[in-house]
Amino acid sequence: MRKWTIAILAFLAVGCSAMKPHTQALKITCNVPDAIVKVNGDRVDVPGEIQVRRNSDGVLIEGYKEGYDRYNKTIYSHMSETAIADIVGTAVFLLPVFGLMSPGAWDLDQTEVHVVLNEVKKSEYEGSKIERRKEEKGDRNVHFALKPEKKEESTQPQIPSKGDAGEKIPQALPWVQKSYESLQKREWAEAIRTASVAISLDPNSAVSYSNRAWAYSEKGLFDKALEDCNSALKLDPNSALAYNNRGLTYKKMGQIKESKDDYEKACNLGLELACNNFKAITGYSPLDKAARANLLIKESQIRFEEKDWNEVIRISSEVIELTPNNDLAYSIRAGAYANKGLFHEAVNDCNSSIRINPDCALAYNNRGYAFELLGQVKEAQLDYEISCHLGLELGCHNLKKFSGGK
Repeated sequence: MRKWTIAILAFLAVGCSAMKPHTQALKITCNVPDAIVKVNGDRVDVPGEIQVRRNSDGVLIEGYKEGYDRYNKTIYSHMSETAIADIVGTAVFLLPVFGLMSPGAWDLDQTEVHVVLNEVKKSEYEGSKIERRKEEKGDRNVHFALKPEKKEESTQPQIPSKGDAGEKIPQALPWVQKSYESLQKREWAEAIRTASVAISLDPNSAVSYSNRAWAYSEKGLFDKALEDCNSALKLDPNSALAYNNRGLTYKKMGQIKESKDDYEKACNLGLELACNNFKAITGYSPLDKAARANLLIKESQIRFEEKDWNEVIRISSEVIELTPNNDLAYSIRAGAYANKGLFHEAVNDCNSSIRINPDCALAYNNRGYAFELLGQVKEAQLDYEISCHLGLELGCHNLKKFSGGK
């Protein structure tokens, strides 16, 4: 009888919650049998059952497979019925409060999870320039590129999806998630704090640095933002998000050229948001460069016929900035330079055009014209002859007119 009395008193002293296991079973299934499923960064077999702590800050479940949309879900905990009983007991006996401090005072919000992966349409999947890095067996530090957000047209940087961090230390995952949620709420100070904790737990998390960089940028701490973006790029040289966020920071600093360069890199890595950010500055997407260059070439030819030399030079210069190896743009600008009396500039542009395309007949013709105006007769006649030989009727006409005049 005495033993039973002692047991009952001990039970009342610590509370019911302290007697419960610290872990709880979590059953996981998946609609794609060979998909990779992870819980708090650890790969698990599915279907299967694992034990997780009851009082976790959040159980992060990830599922992915090449050709499928990524799955992310976080399960939180709530106070168990046993803990509620301990609260009542505490009011009477005081001592059961210790049970409330144990993991047994909590239950998972959900004990069964079915991971559903939706297959990406072939055209959409193959058209993306971002590919998931292949996971090596046993490697827990796998990073994933971000899928472009097609509906996002903001000039703000993209928020990474939960689970994109790929931390090798599971304890960092909840903090990455918290920084993500703070960014969603535009709570910059809290985003900086939580991302900093994530970095302290996993210094190799590129996404954590990118998260904090955005928050620093919004707080006007540009040097810190640039430093974090650079750190992210050292960890992951193909981080579109880091380039995008650095582009945002440069834009806020008024360094538009650097901003455009970073937005362009992020866009070429497949981040559609960065394409839109680039377009907000320039009026066109980096992916549309060739098409825009062709339209500008046609416009410069119209201006050339109108003898609007300044506009021809401006438009041709824009084409060259878009497509530096555009031999035709150099040739057209050379003609405008020559007509403005800028003969040396004209010759230099023709030389650039010929270096790019040794068969550019227009470049030889326009250089011949510049030589003619400079009084360099033999050089002019030679260039007209080469232009004619390459099939440019204008070159033949100038050669005939030039020779006949002499």
